[in-house]
Amino acid sequence: MNVRRVNRERYDEYWRSYKVQPPETWSQWMVIKDLIGGRCLEIGPGTKPKIPVKGNYFLDISKEAVKQLRRLGGKANVCDLTKKLPFKNENFDLICAFEVLEHLTNDDFVLREMHRILKDKGRLVVSFPLNMGYWNEYDQKVGHVKRYEPRELGDWFKRGGFRISRYAAMEIPWPGKVMGAVLSGLPKRCQPLIVRTQKAMDMRPSSGVRRRLDFTKWKRGSEAMLAKATTGLFVLVK
Repeated sequence: MNVRRVNRERYDEYWRSYKVQPPETWSQWMVIKDLIGGRCLEIGPGTKPKIPVKGNYFLDISKEAVKQLRRLGGKANVCDLTKKLPFKNENFDLICAFEVLEHLTNDDFVLREMHRILKDKGRLVVSFPLNMGYWNEYDQKVGHVKRYEPRELGDWFKRGGFRISRYAAMEIPWPGKVMGAVLSGLPKRCQPLIVRTQKAMDMRPSSGVRRRLDFTKWKRGSEAMLAKATTGLFVLVK
């Protein structure tokens, strides 16, 4: 399976039907609002950017997402994450990448690249699915190549040049194996209906992507607190 092609084709179509929402819509805003300042970059936002669009920088695989972000004043470009990021060293104060790294076969390289272009003491905020025990067909359908194991994260981030400052579990519902197989088997013509349904679910105040997050300082044993989480969000310091 060509993961990059699957992701590009799926998300071009997806973002075409999902218009940009303000960053205050999403759970991540409660931490990002205090980090905004200087030069900010978000990688892979689609049409759900978590930083203010106007004047900020964005990279995405989807031409459709880039078109919408540019229309709203974002400095957005289509980017191939298999290559060096198109910025000079120590260029940004804040970098965000939400639900991106799990789509990449070269996540180690991309983590190092984000380190390269982030200023000293800058912040990197990332989220991604956790725990391979939740893996099923639907992960493949949406272009995932992995789910991250909490016990490995501290060392992985450290190898990339970061330390975890704080974290939060995100209660993002994920289908079980049976429902995952059903959703994966839906024909392509159902995509517009799926997008409308997803958007309606996202807009509910009780939605997992809008619910208040409880952040905790990372310390020894924190990985155990994520043992049953479907998704984790991490604030990292260079």
